[in-house]
Amino acid sequence: MKFKLLLNLLLVILFIGCGSKSDPVSPGEEDGSIVFTATKVNSLSAPVGSAPQKSASIQTDVTPSTYSLAIVNYWLSTATGDVNVVSASISSPLVIDFHDTASVTTLHAAATFPAGTYTGYKMEFLYIEMTLPVVFHTPDATWETDYTDPSIFNTQVNRKFRLYFNATAKYWKRDFVVEPVPGSDDWYWMRRVVMDSTGYRNFFISVASNSHPPGGPPFESTIDLFSDLAFWGPESGYATPSPIIVGTHSTVGGLDCRMDNSFTIPTKLASLFTVNLEVDISNTMNFHETGTPPTGVIFTANVLDLGPGYENGPTPEMYGDEGLHPFMPIFNMTASISSP
Repeated sequence: MKFKLLLNLLLVILFIGCGSKSDPVSPGEEDGSIVFTATKVNSLSAPVGSAPQKSASIQTDVTPSTYSLAIVNYWLSTATGDVNVVSASISSPLVIDFHDTASVTTLHAAATFPAGTYTGYKMEFLYIEMTLPVVFHTPDATWETDYTDPSIFNTQVNRKFRLYFNATAKYWKRDFVVEPVPGSDDWYWMRRVVMDSTGYRNFFISVASNSHPPGGPPFESTIDLFSDLAFWGPESGYATPSPIIVGTHSTVGGLDCRMDNSFTIPTKLASLFTVNLEVDISNTMNFHETGTPPTGVIFTANVLDLGPGYENGPTPEMYGDEGLHPFMPIFNMTASISSP
């Protein structure tokens, strides 16, 4: 049994007719309003990290316990074009926090919304933020220069991670950063490979105090998101802001964005439309649990063990799980109409 976390993004579209029902109204001329609200349904099954890791390498999925999405643009799609229902910016995205299951959050409101048949959606976002169970390991905690509290190592904690899908400020596309001190808004890259050499010993790299590592050799690179050239583009463009748009039109990136049912907004009917975007984030972090950690290091089953590779002689050691692959949530949209 694993966590099952289900998020609902509710688009409640309320149309108020500009004339009586007998008055003909052309498509797109219907006055009305659109209100975005967000809620979450949280269905828990079993805790994670309850047993030592098995001796063999296995592939594992874990589910985040909190989840936020920083939206830049959100469109609903018709056969003739897209209708923008959220319009923010890379520098100031609309952050949807699904942590509080009790509240309903208003995300967006607009004055009008065109009639038509809607068959899909598109979304551009800056990052996903999720809380994951994790244990950090390193060859030597005294090597750390940026985050120097040794108590974070070799103990299971829950920490927030941000997964960047666009570039902004110091962050590149594919960046995977952690907030070691909860609530501090102080983020760190994690070096992919450490060396017992000046400048390359530390695992945690402060975003606030450093430029982005240049990439290239493993000790100049960081732990990042999945590799997919068609989705991300070439590495030379990671630092340049450019939109990655996901949705029902997309076939790259290993996504599963779908819309089970189209819905039609009529031209002369004042009605309440509820469009439900179901965001299922269960099992959205995938990795290979390494069965042979270095001597004295204990990896835990169903928990993200994070640590660098260590070039220690002819046989490199691995201080974390391998093949880290965060997945996109599964998006599914349905619609219903209420009587006016």
